[in-house]
Amino acid sequence: MAVNTTEILSIAVKSIYELSQNFIGWRYECKSNKQLDGQLVVITGANTGIGKETARDLAKRGAKIIIGCRDESRANEAINDIKREIPLADIMAIKLDLSSLKSIRKFAETLANNYQSIAILINNAGVVMEEHKLTDDGFEMTFGTNHLGHFLLTLLLLPLLQKAPKARVVNVSSYLYTVGTINFDDINGLNNPYNGTVAYCNSKLANNLFTWELAKRLGPDSTVTTYAVHPGGVRTDIHRNRTSNIQRKLIGLFGLIFCINAKSGAQTSIYCAVDERLDNETGGYYEEYKCTSNRRLTEQVVVITGANTGIGKETARDLAKRGAKVIIGCRDEWKAADAIKEIKAMNPKADITALKLDLSSLKSVREFAQQLTDKYQAIDVLINNAGVTMNKCMETKDGFEMTLGINHLGHFLLTMLLLPLLRKSPKARVVNVSSFAHVFGDIDFDDINSYRKSYVPFDRYAQSKLANILFTRELARRLGTDSSINTYAVHPGIVRTAISRSDFLINTIFMYLYENKWLKSAELGAQTSLYCAIDKAVDNETGFYYENCNRNDNLFAKAKDDETAHRLWELSAQLVKLEDQYNLPKNPN
Repeated sequence: MAVNTTEILSIAVKSIYELSQNFIGWRYECKSNKQLDGQLVVITGANTGIGKETARDLAKRGAKIIIGCRDESRANEAINDIKREIPLADIMAIKLDLSSLKSIRKFAETLANNYQSIAILINNAGVVMEEHKLTDDGFEMTFGTNHLGHFLLTLLLLPLLQKAPKARVVNVSSYLYTVGTINFDDINGLNNPYNGTVAYCNSKLANNLFTWELAKRLGPDSTVTTYAVHPGGVRTDIHRNRTSNIQRKLIGLFGLIFCINAKSGAQTSIYCAVDERLDNETGGYYEEYKCTSNRRLTEQVVVITGANTGIGKETARDLAKRGAKVIIGCRDEWKAADAIKEIKAMNPKADITALKLDLSSLKSVREFAQQLTDKYQAIDVLINNAGVTMNKCMETKDGFEMTLGINHLGHFLLTMLLLPLLRKSPKARVVNVSSFAHVFGDIDFDDINSYRKSYVPFDRYAQSKLANILFTRELARRLGTDSSINTYAVHPGIVRTAISRSDFLINTIFMYLYENKWLKSAELGAQTSLYCAIDKAVDNETGFYYENCNRNDNLFAKAKDDETAHRLWELSAQLVKLEDQYNLPKNPN
């Protein structure tokens, strides 16, 4: 299979984002404290890398660990290393060569003869081959090891898994599955020139499909649940079969700079193995967390801007399910009506209404705020979600550069006008939807509206997203530590939404990437907004930045610059002509 240009582009977009997260250190950790006292966990390929770190973590939780490895000497070294840290670790190795069906059957038989049940099976082992090689049974080595070996092992161990009160199967896949294909006419790659990377991608697609099909065949009432995971770009020895010493050194150098360590790479495997929030999920693919709070918002008033589509609509849908009274502010009243109709079709009891709001018009912002003031006693949650990116320089009705005017200034004014209603809530939250793109932004105080230089759309978008974070930070500071209002800035992830609707090229690229599963759905993109809007874990946090339903403090200095935040506040108040009674003093009382 040849990888075409668009597939290379999709890999590049995902990889750049992935490696940027790794380089900056924006990675989450599994925070579950679940203990596995005496439960049997089987992990393949756990003598090094992700598998070894997974075994280390689960051993700390009291599990009885069996690692299946081809190289018994390296397996013993891994066990000794783990036991030096955890002397009481209950961990042993049994020989397993996934390239040999005979070895797999013998491994499974050994387990069946010695154990009553298995609580967790983690199919972690994987290889990447440079040259075309065959397994002992005549299969292409990558497909045979990464998929067929694990397929057989899992099915042979199902009787033991089904004897556990609740068992999990975790298949370690990769985001590269997206460019894989299953070539049923040439499954072993005998009829085409061999490409090791392509073979690896195909095997990772097989991991995902197996996870899904296994869950489907087990059925919804099964005590065995399945999960496919992407560990991230990790420094491991998976490229050990590269014959070129130069290639190995270059890969090693690249990994040292851009890839995460094995401990970080193990987090999603651990999450899917132990986290109780996944008890009722099966067959899915995981690389980031979801908001799993069960908090109700009965009769609470939630205001969301730009909620007629995308992230905003999914946020509104979720909060309506929680009993909130949701008001969506949208410029296009017809689209707002369609969104409400769709939400009510799934949730007939949804209490959701729309009010006209054009964030490119300060007059419209003021009218929207006045309508809310006239109708409601308090606002409990304000989610500043609306956003645009322009393909050419355009101005708002008040003469501001369009991207800055809508993404920052409109929301700045709206938030300040609604502060009196937010203060009347026992505990209110303001969530500003920002973006990872803020790292490329700078606040150009000398040319905030881009009048003096050539217009670069992405620069303007990045500036507006940096402004969102600085506003969140400064608002929290000015409100003070005793305020009943908390503020949060969120990065939703790279999501397929209508934000790029004004740029045909970007929209076309985003559409392709979404259709090929490189971009998050709007539902997944809404998760961090929901987390900051409702989760009790952030009740006592304010002014911070969040992604993947986790707080991230590793921001560039410019996103934490209090002086820049202060200057931006003063300039914003001046530009929107904010009345003194709505402004906040620089130093809170």
